[in-house]
Amino acid sequence: MLIFDDNKFVKDPVISVIVITYNQEKYIEQCINSILEQIVSFPYELIISDDHSTDATSKICMQLQKNYPELIKLNIQDKNVGLICNYTDVINLCKGTYIAQVAGDDYWIDCKKLQKQYNILESNKTIGLCFTNTCTCDEKGRIDLRPMLK
Repeated sequence: MLIFDDNKFVKDPVISVIVITYNQEKYIEQCINSILEQIVSFPYELIISDDHSTDATSKICMQLQKNYPELIKLNIQDKNVGLICNYTDVINLCKGTYIAQVAGDDYWIDCKKLQKQYNILESNKTIGLCFTNTCTCDEKGRIDLRPMLK
């Protein structure tokens, strides 16, 4: 089931941000909010594909899509299709020149992440892929920056 309002949805996105999720109700809102908080100079779309979660993940995603109909395209699988099919489905919905991805239980800590990566990709057309370091956090949300400092 694909949920979005084509009349309100962003036209000609430069970046398609994809999120695949399954039973991640504890994390999905923070994940999506970290994407919505991005400060960019270009239009982007957010495409979420939920693999028929049995917890409140779909409900949370539907509420956020309702709040941001111009940015969020939501795909809720009618049955559990597995990681690869869910990923393929969301990739096929992308309209952007570039694709950024984040797992439903991860989130971005830099509100300029997309802009920085876009600038790198646009400044040198021989670059086809870029990525960032990662760090972990515990159940209380305390971030361990040690991996980023190496």
